Amino acid sequence: MKFVRQRGEKESSAADLRRSKRFSAVLEVVVVPLNEQLRPSDLPFRAVTRDVSTRGLCLVHTRPAPSKKLFVEIDRPGEAPLDVVLNVRRNRRAGQFFEIAGDLMPVDASVLAAAKARFTSHGVT
Repeated sequence: MKFVRQRGEKESSAADLRRSKRFSAVLEVVVVPLNEQLRPSDLPFRAVTRDVSTRGLCLVHTRPAPSKKLFVEIDRPGEAPLDVVLNVRRNRRAGQFFEIAGDLMPVDASVLAAAKARFTSHGVT
């Protein structure tokens, strides 16, 4: 968390050419790797968000993303969690960690339910 906060402060002054404004958001999230059919393909893991926008997000983790599609559950205090699927566009080393960034994908509710069941069945909450 400390690494992500420090990195966000350094990069907030850089010029941003993205279509959607990014917001710094340092949150612990649960991530489930998905296969090409958008079905859970590996064990869930925890990561930390660095920033979010209406079109995408950036995660920081100890390893690169194990797949090109990731289910991400973002806890929101006092509200239902936000469940999204990330289409990974970037997997790059950032110091001792990896930045995993991409676009949010529209998906069917059954995809979200299957991914959520995967991390619930593995005791990740």
